[in-house]
Amino acid sequence: MLTIKVSPHLSQRMTTVDYVAHALRGAIQSGELADGAELSQVGLAQHFGVSRVPVREALRALEAEGWIKAPTNQRAFVQALTTAEIEEIFRLRILIEPDVLRRAARNMSPAYIDELLSRCDLMESLTDHDLWLEANREFHAALLSPSAADISLRLLASHSAQVQRYMRLNHTKSDRHLQAGREHRQIVEAVRRDDLDTACTILSTHIERSRDGVLSIVKTRTEGK
Repeated sequence: MLTIKVSPHLSQRMTTVDYVAHALRGAIQSGELADGAELSQVGLAQHFGVSRVPVREALRALEAEGWIKAPTNQRAFVQALTTAEIEEIFRLRILIEPDVLRRAARNMSPAYIDELLSRCDLMESLTDHDLWLEANREFHAALLSPSAADISLRLLASHSAQVQRYMRLNHTKSDRHLQAGREHRQIVEAVRRDDLDTACTILSTHIERSRDGVLSIVKTRTEGK
């Protein structure tokens, strides 16, 4: 039985295809739809109260983005990321994010840097894992958004979202959360000092540690099957 949330508010603001794709993407990212979960066009159409045509188009869009596989004449299913793909996503982040951070730092006012530090304070106060993950996503988006590097930002957001579902498998706040929080603050403080070499070095190390954590979660999950 499908439990994907249906939002009348969002459905009124999006095309039917975009809304169905948005809802399914969110369900995969949150873990509501696990790796390998089958996606029946008939079942989805009934769940969303639409015809099969927009469902089929939404599934095509999700397949193009790498979220699902839809073999010909077979049911679509949620596509798992391989460890090699996860490593590639983080390698991409290490290549792109430091450059984007340098560009962003040039456009940060003292008030904006204070806002980033306030985000660090908020993350340190959170005990709920899912809320922390959302705050973490928002921090990274806020850190890089002043760059106005729209293509890079969209690419990073898309691929980071793919990995988020595995980070959610660790249901408790861990020492890595505390370490990540310290790294966030160190990055912002380095930007405040205009020490961008240090900021970028810390950011790269931060991404590497996040990669190692995700790979550890995936390995533990695979061995437990």
